[in-house]
Amino acid sequence: MSSSAPSDATSATQKNIYVAWQPDYTTPGTLEKRIAVRPTHIVRATKLIEQKVIRLGGGTMSSDDSTARPLEKKDFVGSCTFYEAASIEAAWEIIHTDPFWLEGVWDKERMVVLPIHLATPFK
Repeated sequence: MSSSAPSDATSATQKNIYVAWQPDYTTPGTLEKRIAVRPTHIVRATKLIEQKVIRLGGGTMSSDDSTARPLEKKDFVGSCTFYEAASIEAAWEIIHTDPFWLEGVWDKERMVVLPIHLATPFK
């Protein structure tokens, strides 16, 4: 008898993609805090990229002309990250241990994490 439901072994290893919009706080000094915390954030993110947990991500800016500026002059307003995780709860756990979360760069009240069905898969 054939079943279209995945086996328990398949379900246990299946991971989904979650997109996170991670806006920064708008309080004075947040951009400076972001720049100061960034090296620690990048070390951690690099490890997660190597593990294929972070599939795509980066800082979002408020204007096109900011892309050509040096790092300390970019007008960052948040981050957008695609995570591969077993559940939305697992994606949130990853976020909750990020230096930008821990050091108060990301606005915890405005952050959104949603499952996404990708039309163009990651390579």
